[in-house]
Amino acid sequence: MQNTSNIIVQTDDSLWNSWHSEEEWSQFFMPILQSIFSTLNIHESMEVSVLLTNDASVQELNKNFRGKDKATNVLSFPQLSHNDIANINVLTQPILLGDIVMSFDTIQKESVDQNKLFMNHLTHLFIHSLLHLLGYDHIDDDEANAMEKLEIHILSNLHISNPYH
Repeated sequence: MQNTSNIIVQTDDSLWNSWHSEEEWSQFFMPILQSIFSTLNIHESMEVSVLLTNDASVQELNKNFRGKDKATNVLSFPQLSHNDIANINVLTQPILLGDIVMSFDTIQKESVDQNKLFMNHLTHLFIHSLLHLLGYDHIDDDEANAMEKLEIHILSNLHISNPYH
């Protein structure tokens, strides 16, 4: 089965728009999505929604949905449970995995503070959040180690070095 996954990107902050259009951002994220799916041997068609925004919007969402009144780099809102994902067989249409919300302000600040290229850090955060949509988590040490190793492997496939050094 051919994977016809899709990424829908919306921007609501001029800083994101000054770099790329929404279509260009979709084209940026698509090879990352394909690398993740290839690594995890996912062949079903999936759809992911990405909102590229700012700290104020992320803080509001974080407060409303997680009870944390502060900005963060990325939020993930899965549409499926881990069990739902494990039981997916053949799909006749793309299934919505969930939503990813990314803050330019925090990602830019972290990039500078951690001496990382913005696009590499953005790629890592996209991988991290997409893994959350696929049911991965880092609540305990074993889960965190497994997720981190997977992130490093996918980043390596994209010629991006280990962000945890």
